[in-house]
Amino acid sequence: MKGELKEPLQVLRARLKEGKTFGETKSVFKQRLLQNPNIRGITFISQSPGALTNTNTWDVRGEEKPMIIMQTDPDFLDVMGLRLVEGRNLSWDRESDLGLNYLVNEEAVPFLGLNPLFGETFRANFGRSHVVGVVKNFHFQSLHRKIGPMAIVWFDAWTDTAVIKVSGRDIPGAIAHIRNAWGEINPNAPFSYTFMDETVGRLYTAEARLGRILRVFVGLAVLLSCLGLFGLSAYVAAQKTKEIGIRKVLGAKASEIVLLLSKDFSRWVLLANLFAWPAAYFITAKWLQGFAYRIRLGAGPFLLASASALAVALLTTSFQAVKAASANPAEAIRHE
Repeated sequence: MKGELKEPLQVLRARLKEGKTFGETKSVFKQRLLQNPNIRGITFISQSPGALTNTNTWDVRGEEKPMIIMQTDPDFLDVMGLRLVEGRNLSWDRESDLGLNYLVNEEAVPFLGLNPLFGETFRANFGRSHVVGVVKNFHFQSLHRKIGPMAIVWFDAWTDTAVIKVSGRDIPGAIAHIRNAWGEINPNAPFSYTFMDETVGRLYTAEARLGRILRVFVGLAVLLSCLGLFGLSAYVAAQKTKEIGIRKVLGAKASEIVLLLSKDFSRWVLLANLFAWPAAYFITAKWLQGFAYRIRLGAGPFLLASASALAVALLTTSFQAVKAASANPAEAIRHE
């Protein structure tokens, strides 16, 4: 139905025993989990999709082709929400798909140079193999690295991590069900889990730490700047007390007095921004070079920063300016 809200979903991963010892009970564990309506799917993987490093070398017409490999099962695409753009998915009903047939991402198609893509054979782990489907590119490593060629294979022996998609409407209930099912199947093994977004978030720990540090120091810099501006505006207002009184006697409006006291500060803030822009651009551009996929720096963020700095400066100095503009002109003229 149009306008219907999508169900909130979460994906968690739980490390199992080594695949070789847990393999016989995987299907039992899966069936037990799917009895809970809050669990939408489960697949088993060899490594976290955000930090995939397993490699394999394929022999394509006598040429070695290094490939990043994800060992998993036919439910991987559905659980992870990946889209098949060509060919077919791996199937539980096809025995030949187990260890022999592969899915590849879009980057792998030109890299492999298979012709035809779904017909030519190559030598991988267990003999002559085929590509049966193409998956839309997705990030299987940090955004610091460009998406490269990778393949997905159905291989049970090394898939020792369960990836479970649960409904966001009752996450505690779903986790309790998973924990109970695990306790029934492996009572002597502890159960632990992490959410996939937390796993991916750990790939950017350095960036998160840098962000926290910058927020603290920027806050201190703004505070010190405001204190300095407040004191300086009070000094300037005291220096111009007689001038302000004379201007008011001659008919100057309060708004004109406020503008008189504020324009000098505004001029210096804008001049400071002109010096700060090149340095900020250079530092930000250098930092962004560490990411394979990054935004293009435009004038927008710099203009916004300048407007924010000017607004903070004006708010800081406005108190003294308004106080001076509203003073009795007779008192101001007698001021020594």
